Amino acid sequence: MRSWAVRGLVLLLAVLVLPVALAQAVPGLLPLSPLQRESLAAHPSIVVGQDDSGCPPLDSLRDGHQVGLGPDYLSLLARQLGVKAVAQCAYDW
Repeated sequence: MRSWAVRGLVLLLAVLVLPVALAQAVPGLLPLSPLQRESLAAHPSIVVGQDDSGCPPLDSLRDGHQVGLGPDYLSLLARQLGVKAVAQCAYDW
């Protein structure tokens, strides 16, 4: 009997806590000053250069597209800033 009560309590706690944890895990827009928002509105696209040889696992090119940790962070930051990140390949010096 006692194990069912403990299981029920754990389940109830999980049901109550999980939605709160998930809501905090989803990133929204970053809190910015009016001047920062104005600057981003004037520049809705940010151009980022990438070396054509890449630097795995941080970033590399696969079929002409950026892949890796760097592009993942860039994509997340662009979403949070409300801008579009455009990657341009910087060929050998």
